Amino acid sequence: MFCYCQSVVSVIRQENDRRNRMYLLLLSAATCKRRKKKQQQQQSFYLSTTSLKTNMAGGIGQWYWNAAPNPFGKDQPAQWIAYSSNDNKTIEDSFIKKATKVELENHCIYFHERMQVHKQDFNRQRPIKREEKK
Repeated sequence: MFCYCQSVVSVIRQENDRRNRMYLLLLSAATCKRRKKKQQQQQSFYLSTTSLKTNMAGGIGQWYWNAAPNPFGKDQPAQWIAYSSNDNKTIEDSFIKKATKVELENHCIYFHERMQVHKQDFNRQRPIKREEKK
């Protein structure tokens, strides 16, 4: 009788262990699904807020740099030259993401200072500006 009871207890423990393992597997699968759903919600929120920021800014901007011989001189008018379409896209994407700077091939653009700085010579600086495309 003692052997029989002991084997029944052993079977019950094994069954409980199996159920606990199954419960843990189901719990981890549910947690994984919730985590994925939360990530998808965050991603869709990010995409919607990014498009909202673009719309609030009035659309896509065109970026210009001052090509005057003395860009900081008051005696000469500014000569604004548009950036190439590839550079403009890079600059605009970084601006929308609220980056502090963006690196182009030969220059760095600092948004807060509204300044273009040459990578090799920090003293070569020029003002930049942004206008909304119509």
